[in-house]
Amino acid sequence: MAVIAEGVEHTEQRDWLLDSGCDYAQGFLFAHAVPANDFTQLLQHQSTLH
Repeated sequence: MAVIAEGVEHTEQRDWLLDSGCDYAQGFLFAHAVPANDFTQLLQHQSTLH
């Protein structure tokens, strides 16, 4: 089973989750919410960077 933490906003939270074996995390620490159209453009832009 994979564990996903939601609402991670601070590095201290991320560090604690990593130390606790959490598999994935999401929240404002990593990215702020964006409208659907902007998200599509963000994904397209990221795919050109790799």
